[in-house]
Amino acid sequence: MNLEKLEQEMKSCKKCSDILLKYNIMPKPIFWWKQNCKIMLLWQAPWISEYESWKPFKWWTGKSIKQLFSDCWLEDFDKNVYQTSVVKCFPWRKEWLSTDRKPSKIEIQNCSSFLIKQIEFIKPEIIVCLWMVSWKSIIELKEKEEPHFIKNFFWEDLSKLKVKHIVWRTFNYKNSKIIPLIHPSWAANGARSLNKIEHEKSIKILKENLKIN
Repeated sequence: MNLEKLEQEMKSCKKCSDILLKYNIMPKPIFWWKQNCKIMLLWQAPWISEYESWKPFKWWTGKSIKQLFSDCWLEDFDKNVYQTSVVKCFPWRKEWLSTDRKPSKIEIQNCSSFLIKQIEFIKPEIIVCLWMVSWKSIIELKEKEEPHFIKNFFWEDLSKLKVKHIVWRTFNYKNSKIIPLIHPSWAANGARSLNKIEHEKSIKILKENLKIN
């Protein structure tokens, strides 16, 4: 299998159909298709704008992400960054809310093999993880590869890990450097203000690594 065949497999996947149909959502995996990228951007799941356009990081969500990378000296975001998510399909959002439904453990598990293969095929030098679902998904994959990693590295159980434990720290997974970040959107303003020091450290780390690349 190669990346192209993997992407076709993702597009035809219906593992979560029963879950998504409860919310009147059509299974529609969304991800970037460029292969030669040194950077992978991993977030929780596609937003409603991505679901409607069938492209990742569109509209105001995409603008905040691309502005962050531009501020960290990376130009031509779409050319240099492979964009994907832990859960490949839009999970649903209530009309009166600004945040999406958090994907279930079953949905995350159903997509985990796709994520592992994407990383293996892309071989990114850096994986930038946005927000808790992406952080913990990569941490869990690392734990499977290296038992007791979580306890030895974070000194906490996975269920007890919070923003302050994660966003200022880096580690490696399958030869990729993992850089956890708080999402740059306005919806995460509270998390950034409550974890200002850790957030600033994480941005500094990103700048240093993007400058090298």
